[in-house]
Amino acid sequence: MCIRDSDAGMQAIDNEASCKQTCDSVGYDGSWMSQHWDFNPGCFVTVNPDGTRGNCHWNSYKGTSVPHEQHRQVCGARLTATIAPAKLMCGAAGMIGGGGEKACLSACNQVGFAGGSWHVGQWNHNPGCFITVNADGTHGNCHWNTYTGTSLPHEQYRQVCVGGKTDERIAPAKNLCLDAGMQAIDNEASCKQTCDSVGYDGSWMSQHWDFNPGCFVTVNPDGTRGNCHWNSYKGTSVPHEQHRQVCGARLTATIAPAKLMCGAAGMIGGGGEKACLSACNQVGFAGGSWHVGQWNHN
Repeated sequence: MCIRDSDAGMQAIDNEASCKQTCDSVGYDGSWMSQHWDFNPGCFVTVNPDGTRGNCHWNSYKGTSVPHEQHRQVCGARLTATIAPAKLMCGAAGMIGGGGEKACLSACNQVGFAGGSWHVGQWNHNPGCFITVNADGTHGNCHWNTYTGTSLPHEQYRQVCVGGKTDERIAPAKNLCLDAGMQAIDNEASCKQTCDSVGYDGSWMSQHWDFNPGCFVTVNPDGTRGNCHWNSYKGTSVPHEQHRQVCGARLTATIAPAKLMCGAAGMIGGGGEKACLSACNQVGFAGGSWHVGQWNHN
């Protein structure tokens, strides 16, 4: 599974439009299918014995059964595990919790617990995934706990979260999502879900405004959030300090193979000058400098 029983530490795709888009991106040789099967919830693809891909699917099934070798979940962005502050659950700390024992071990391996060992059992505190944080900041044992209560009494036992702060999905003022190194949200359902996840105190609104394409939220001067919006506007104007783009997963910049455009290499291209500089900073160009101009190639 992507998150809920994650060997992979990746985000589950939660709507049909994003599933189709991701299937098109990773590539498949069969047909696109959308219906109900009693296995593999959400987005999955058939992987043949020779490694080629057959049909890609959107499944309305909500369970957790993934019984077949050939049916593989198609996932969103890779998640970066993090440790919640003392005595806070992941959600209360604005982080992404959830998952099962495999997701916990994957997250523990990400944050590191070289000073301890892996344990599975029941303790009457810290449900799910937690780690011992020593007084010097080093990590001790990491645990999968079958306890289902809510007690978090100890400073040293911290929840391990499968993903980082959810409010990182709000772009800086006057930036599109790609400018900020994040994926744009491309449909209303995902916008509403992400708004609900990052939190807002106003109303949900869906209509047309001549600024801030797609998904955006009003951020008040005191940092609180007002209305969250789905906007049918297709332009690129982001003129207002208080209207901020709400974005999908953080993108990991990469360099395409020689003589291939990003799309042809199965990567995400696009964006403007700011997005380019953000991507260049990610991949690194310490041996060179930043230039803006016109060249008759690339």
